[in-house]
Amino acid sequence: MIRKYLAFIANIVGKDTLFAATGLFALGFMEGVSLMLIIPLLATIGVTEQQVTSHPITLKLTQFADAIGLPLNIFTVLLAFIVLIAIRELLIKRQTIHNNAIQQKIVNAFRLELYKALIYSNWLLFTKIRHSDMTQALTQDINRIGLMVLISIRMASTIVIASVYLIGSFIVSFEMTLLTFLSVVLLLWFGRKKLNDAYRFGGIHTSHHDKMYSLISESLTGIKTAKCFSSENRQVADFASNIDAIYEVQSQTCASRANAKFMFGLGTAIILASFLFIAVEMLQLSIISILVLVFLFSRLSPKVSLLQQDLLRLINTLPALSSFDQLLTQAQACFEQNGKETKLVAPERQITLENICFSYIPIDNATTVKTLTDVQLTIPVGQIIGIIGPSGSGKSTLADILMGLIAPQSGEIRIDGNKLKEEQLLQWRRHISYVPQETHLFHDSVRNNLLWSKPDATEAQLLTALKQANALDFVMALPQGLDTSVGEKGIGLSGGQRQRLALARALLPDPTLLILDEATSALDDENQSTIMKVINQLKGKLTTVIITHHLSSLRDVDRIYIMKNGQIEDYLSSEITEKNFLT
Repeated sequence: MIRKYLAFIANIVGKDTLFAATGLFALGFMEGVSLMLIIPLLATIGVTEQQVTSHPITLKLTQFADAIGLPLNIFTVLLAFIVLIAIRELLIKRQTIHNNAIQQKIVNAFRLELYKALIYSNWLLFTKIRHSDMTQALTQDINRIGLMVLISIRMASTIVIASVYLIGSFIVSFEMTLLTFLSVVLLLWFGRKKLNDAYRFGGIHTSHHDKMYSLISESLTGIKTAKCFSSENRQVADFASNIDAIYEVQSQTCASRANAKFMFGLGTAIILASFLFIAVEMLQLSIISILVLVFLFSRLSPKVSLLQQDLLRLINTLPALSSFDQLLTQAQACFEQNGKETKLVAPERQITLENICFSYIPIDNATTVKTLTDVQLTIPVGQIIGIIGPSGSGKSTLADILMGLIAPQSGEIRIDGNKLKEEQLLQWRRHISYVPQETHLFHDSVRNNLLWSKPDATEAQLLTALKQANALDFVMALPQGLDTSVGEKGIGLSGGQRQRLALARALLPDPTLLILDEATSALDDENQSTIMKVINQLKGKLTTVIITHHLSSLRDVDRIYIMKNGQIEDYLSSEITEKNFLT
């Protein structure tokens, strides 16, 4: 998994990686040169020990100063030091800006990749995965992946700078450098258990945040129901319990990092003491060498400590990448096939469903839920067809198959006798408009809600669609007419108004087939009658399928099919009465 995403990241940033690497090495070089100035600086302030004055670095700097005509004194050395630090800080500034750009580019690419995979996946995926899990992956998980990128960049910088310090130490004393390197490796090895803890806490953190997003989504969506049952206290208790669990795992993560830092700090002190003892008593290094080595060690120690802490943070965020990868893989596996953009001719005679079977397969694959069995249905073009049946009889699944949202597991859809292929489903969907029982309106104006079905619609077409759906009068009475905001999910409108607006949106693109799935259930008898008159006026030009469990919604239709237990059990004439149906 990690290798796959490293390749993905490399493909995204491209040449930026080379620029970042060059900047890191340039920064390391500046750091190393500024550190090496310590030795000639000691010579210029009057330290005359042979090791300082005859050191190769001091001699080279003296030769360079003589060549350009500058005296080697404390002023020139300090000036050179300031210039080097200025260049280093400028490099750090540019590197910081560039690294942030890389991070944002990677995060945006990850987010877009998942979003596209979800949007272009088939409808079945959305029946299996909670929407809150998708929101969690697109926000929290990807933000943590962004943190991984930032930490990785910082770790690369830390490794480069730490390597410079080791090189500086090597120049002064090979033995002490080897001892320092082995000591650092030993400290990291003793802290390996903390890496397992970091990954485990990261997984728990991801799980609790998944639950939090689910609680937020479900509680806000069902707030009206909660208030009706006065269950606000239960919602608050569930949410409080979840954030307490998040607090607990974050506290454990923090404690684990603090313990690791404490152990590393203590180990560093022990190593430094041993370091000085060996340097003085065993290797008998000069005071100047010891001073320089102690300085280098004091600069190296925080870098290694930071490297360890960043490694723990990196491991802690890996479960977020795993969760992201799992969802992305599922979505990509459900990608809808889109065939060549050959024009799919609208039906001229009839639409036929032959031996349609379908079963929902849960995520755990434990049991399948059989929904449709050998469904046979004929829909003559231009007619109004009613499908009636109790809840759970398979009506909505039949509508999903008819719309091309899901493909049947067996059986065929035929358009004028020609089989509708799976790669043609997206093209077939463009011929269809759908009005569900639960109307979805965007938090936008009436105009923009209508334009979702036909972005290039003219003002006249918008008004015609509203008039057909018996919605023109109430829309024109709104404060800003077509430009009035309907509020979140259409909360600014009544249930009947929302349904009529949804119907207008469905009629706007002039579809071949209109499917109403309990779409008139929120309308009163007068509005329902008006809409049925509109649909009857479109008979011959528009094929309509009305799905309902109320026979009263099927007045003046051409034929009625009865669904029970996932099958079409009977066909009734349009003249059947409610009384006859019930008996």
